[in-house]
Amino acid sequence: MKKLKNMLFVAMFVALSSQVNIGINSTDFRVSAGIIFFGIFLFYNDELRPVQAAILSGLMVTFLRIASYFLTNGSLDDVFLSYQIETIFYAFYGVIYMLLTKKYGKKSVNSMFFIMATSDLGANLVELLIRTNMGSASFTIEIFSTLLLVAIVRASISWIVLILTKHYGMLLVKEEHEERYKRLL
Repeated sequence: MKKLKNMLFVAMFVALSSQVNIGINSTDFRVSAGIIFFGIFLFYNDELRPVQAAILSGLMVTFLRIASYFLTNGSLDDVFLSYQIETIFYAFYGVIYMLLTKKYGKKSVNSMFFIMATSDLGANLVELLIRTNMGSASFTIEIFSTLLLVAIVRASISWIVLILTKHYGMLLVKEEHEERYKRLL
């Protein structure tokens, strides 16, 4: 039950943060901040199963985007199918993340940069291929380079947050040790 609650919390947080997004080249393809937090949650929570958490997060993102669009526009028009592809993006992110962490492990924050950037780019490429087959986007070198840049930027933001929290934790431990030492003296 605790694992399910944890996964639901992560999925809701990711869905809410995914509302911060930008469209690419006037298509249904959206780049959001949700995946930044998803990678951070996966790094810090070993109990989270990446694929299951990713699918649940993708479903929550899809639901929230559809609800938001409906509340804003009063109809769903053609966005229902387009927004469902978000679930596929998150599912592939989870699969790629799981495979890479099994192969390389979560040894360091630096290795996580590579894992998160690769997972992001791979999942975005799968989503782009699906959208290209649907006719709602086209695969160009410009879009690929944009997706590569987006993956690097999002992985960099996650990496910086991981570094800062790691150093903050070390600072707290250091202060606690100093306090103990002062009391001992």
